[in-house]
Amino acid sequence: MAFGRHLLVCGFNSHPLPNMAKQKRTQTNKKSFHGKCLGKNKNLNCDLYQDDCLERLRKLPDKSIDLVIMDPPYLFDKGGGGGAFGSRAYYKEIEPLGDGFDFQVLNELERVQEKTNLYIFSNIKLLKELLVNYQVNKPHLRTDLLIWHKTNPAPSCNNKYLSNLEYVLFVREKGVKLFGDYHTKSKVYSSQTNKKDKKLYDHPTTKPVPLLENYIRNSTKPGATVLDCFAGSSSTGEACLRTGRHFVGIELDPKHFKTGEKRLRDTHSQLTQPVVKKPKKKKNRS
Repeated sequence: MAFGRHLLVCGFNSHPLPNMAKQKRTQTNKKSFHGKCLGKNKNLNCDLYQDDCLERLRKLPDKSIDLVIMDPPYLFDKGGGGGAFGSRAYYKEIEPLGDGFDFQVLNELERVQEKTNLYIFSNIKLLKELLVNYQVNKPHLRTDLLIWHKTNPAPSCNNKYLSNLEYVLFVREKGVKLFGDYHTKSKVYSSQTNKKDKKLYDHPTTKPVPLLENYIRNSTKPGATVLDCFAGSSSTGEACLRTGRHFVGIELDPKHFKTGEKRLRDTHSQLTQPVVKKPKKKKNRS
């Protein structure tokens, strides 16, 4: 499967028109990358687009995606500075991502999948909107709540509990199987926020690659196609490469798009580097 031109890897984030408020579009030249990855035995297609999420989704073929993992712009109150997200500095970083997203995206995701199978990262305010959308408007779809527990949250807790949880709404249609094992299927994943990746990829909301790998292994088989329509720094793309899945990513921001491209190239290079065997030492004959 291929959509456009070709590169070496996958995974990106875009910011379409928000669900709750109007948002100014970023003016960019549309770009795309495609390629085959991981050597002779794993002929993976990787497609990454710099484009508006909804516009690009409408161009994808029906029933071409097996799994969706997405980390869309959250909803939060803008009056409190550090209230909901810890420090004021962090609030400034994520403020552009705080207007939600157009829920038409969810309808397109149903079209591009044979059966709905998706994970949506969310804060509590966006989660309420998502639950109404699925449990009230689409009761035929099954929902489950998963949690990423951050063991090193921002220290700010003035008149509130720590901001140490992110929610993940898992939505699937009847008949969609859940694979994985005892070690990958816990509803709670505990880890530190990856400050190293945030600094390396210059993105404020990077997600742990091992967590994404768990979701991919639990909800697909090797060779399946995974979509991330808010790809950001391409964490999902890296997880796809490491688990042997095809990847389709969409990211609007040109800076994050370039970051993701480099990340995917670097991951591909790392995974395909030949193993150099050390020569055996000759035994001395006595």
